[in-house]
Amino acid sequence: MRTIRTVARNELPEVTRWLLADGFQATLVACHDDGDHLRIVYSWLAATPERRIDVEVTVGRDDGWVPSLADLDFAVGRFEREVRDLYGVR
Repeated sequence: MRTIRTVARNELPEVTRWLLADGFQATLVACHDDGDHLRIVYSWLAATPERRIDVEVTVGRDDGWVPSLADLDFAVGRFEREVRDLYGVR
């Protein structure tokens, strides 16, 4: 089962804490160029029961930042660096 949840960037750490506490693991963070804004998608999977949640955050091109989640999940920090390198999202 896949769920998509759109959140504001300030909600991202709280949602991440909830997902980690519920047994989810980060599997991918990707950035999409939607023209006038950037959409960052955090994909989370849990094995038992099998679940997938994609958390989306939209930021303006001129305001491209999200709070870092690296202190909550090491793997996410690696993805954040890639998004920064490719899209300039801080």
